[in-house]
Amino acid sequence: MDIVLYDALCPLCRRLAEFAERRAGGDLQFKSFQEHMNNPDARVAAIEVICVDGSQLRGVEAWGFLLERYPDLAALNWLAQRLHLRTVAALAA
Repeated sequence: MDIVLYDALCPLCRRLAEFAERRAGGDLQFKSFQEHMNNPDARVAAIEVICVDGSQLRGVEAWGFLLERYPDLAALNWLAQRLHLRTVAALAA
């Protein structure tokens, strides 16, 4: 199972992780970066994904991977567009 790491110290990040976790329906594991690093004060600059194969993606690549691989997260495309990140449409081009 792919794992999404997010910054639990960031209120927006927490809310987006909660939203995405509900949308993914158990297909993804969400874990705070702080929990993963076993450090409650750790900070992360961008979303990270640890893929099933052990590879790691960060930032724009992680975002694109999630939108492409998990269609139920397509509802987050509007946010990707606002932040000038890759969207599902851009990935298909």
